[in-house]
Amino acid sequence: MPVAEALPVGTTSSGEEALLRGKFTHPPGHPGAGTASVYQTDTNQIIRLIDFKSTTGPNLFVYLATDKSATEFINLGLLKSTGGDQNYDIPTGVKVTDYPCVLV
Repeated sequence: MPVAEALPVGTTSSGEEALLRGKFTHPPGHPGAGTASVYQTDTNQIIRLIDFKSTTGPNLFVYLATDKSATEFINLGLLKSTGGDQNYDIPTGVKVTDYPCVLV
């Protein structure tokens, strides 16, 4: 299960504020890669998977989680693609600092 751990970062040049960023980690031998960042736009927060690569599989979902074991999590929806950049809306009222891991 690919996991991105959150790290604090600054403001991006596009004007969106990058709140959290982490590199995806994978089990040994897993071909995945990429970065997950949380961005604040004028209207909402989004998770952006950048240069993301993962294995294929049925019904892959993206989650915000309290830890790598997904003790508590929020489902952000089906994985849109196993490669490239993609965005996922974070539900209103969710504090990303309470869910510092992104799981796929």
